[in-house]
Amino acid sequence: RIPGLSDLTSGLLISAVAGTVAAVVLYFLIADLYDPRVAAFAVILWAAQPMSVVLSMLYSESLFCAFTFGALFAARRERWVLSGILGFLAGLVRSQGLALAGALIVNAAWWWWRRRKQEDSPRAALHAIGGAGRSLLGPPLYIVLIGLRMKDLNIWFDREESGWNSQWDWGKETPKQVWFEMM
Repeated sequence: RIPGLSDLTSGLLISAVAGTVAAVVLYFLIADLYDPRVAAFAVILWAAQPMSVVLSMLYSESLFCAFTFGALFAARRERWVLSGILGFLAGLVRSQGLALAGALIVNAAWWWWRRRKQEDSPRAALHAIGGAGRSLLGPPLYIVLIGLRMKDLNIWFDREESGWNSQWDWGKETPKQVWFEMM
């Protein structure tokens, strides 16, 4: 809530600001990887794709994208602690932050592996992987906080199964879904 504003107005304002921040950070991330023209085109595509309507709604997508793009940009710049903190915040917004956490940790490990023969390698590994590893704490805390709020620690899993016909299966269903999408 924002003091002096209704819940609806607060939520819409937060979504609008977070969506704007996400667009700007996405631009800088892509510009850092390629060039400004590609970055501008990527932002336009991201903001104009059919499901982008959720960016203007009272929904978590804008905030999740802002934290996710920020975490990826920080990792790109080798700012591991900032990357982990932003990844943690993304995980507090949506459980899909777990996928982001995995990507950040793999990226940090790859960064360390490429420079493992340098003198400061053990300290650098701890800093990079530990910093990025903070992002792993967000999704479980998100699920626990929802459970505490609803007074049922299984509520997230129950709603995923009843609402989305989705359940935790350690990735067993993923190859089937990929195959289905390819056909």
